[in-house]
Amino acid sequence: MVQNKLAAIVKNNRVDRFRHIIDEVTRKIPKINIEVIEYKKMGNDYLITFTFQKKYFEILIKILTFNHIELLSTNDKVLDLVDSFKKESKSFSNSPGFKEIMNESDAKKRYKSIPEYIETGNYHKIIQMSKDINLDKKLAENAKNQIPVAVMKAVELNIEKAENKENDAGKYINNLVEIAVDQKLKGLGEVDLIRDAGIAAIDLCLRDKKYFYKLIEICNNNQLNSLVNIKAAVKMAEKTLHQTEFYEKELAHAVKNLNIRWLSIVLDIVYKDLSKSEVELFEELYSYIRKNRK
Repeated sequence: MVQNKLAAIVKNNRVDRFRHIIDEVTRKIPKINIEVIEYKKMGNDYLITFTFQKKYFEILIKILTFNHIELLSTNDKVLDLVDSFKKESKSFSNSPGFKEIMNESDAKKRYKSIPEYIETGNYHKIIQMSKDINLDKKLAENAKNQIPVAVMKAVELNIEKAENKENDAGKYINNLVEIAVDQKLKGLGEVDLIRDAGIAAIDLCLRDKKYFYKLIEICNNNQLNSLVNIKAAVKMAEKTLHQTEFYEKELAHAVKNLNIRWLSIVLDIVYKDLSKSEVELFEELYSYIRKNRK
């Protein structure tokens, strides 16, 4: 295992504090192995030399620098890091000190890597990372930038699983609707993403008659993007109204449960985003429901 060596100049009255910091680091980062190899008295100071694993090089220098431990080195990389961390600590109105730096280390341990979350479509964790004040700013910003990628992956994975005949597509339709109504995504202004998730749910509903009741649920769901509500109604009309005998049961369910009053209000909101044929299909469905509703 590659070891790094560092030396610190510590005043007599701060040696116990240095030891406490090292103890806390080893407690918070159990896999780090810090070995003090020399305490050398130099007037009112001690020169303390210690070794540790290379992988913890940057975080340990950051912790010590933020806690005002003076490090000695002729290594340009060490000197550059110390200088950088000193400037960073001064940029805070109150120096965060050891506790906050350790919080950052703890925060990193709470998460897997961003690519791992993207691969599984776990955008919830990436949103959490982007808002974690204990994470490094660059890492949090990177997480924020990757939210759309993770959401698109989540949509893609649910579509793939729904297309597997061994799976119950209803579960994945529900998952897509959950993405489409996600308040956190709405708060981030990801309108296109949540709309696309809703459209994907509609497409899955159309693949099997037994999921048509979910299409009606999508039409009636006032938490969804309004365009998704209307698109669901349009697709329903397109699929059923010219095959009324084949879809007799599904249309009867629509007549009983479709909230056409709500949909007529929503239509005014998204009218400009619809084609002429889509408007005509919606109106045809509206007329059918009114005619057959007792």
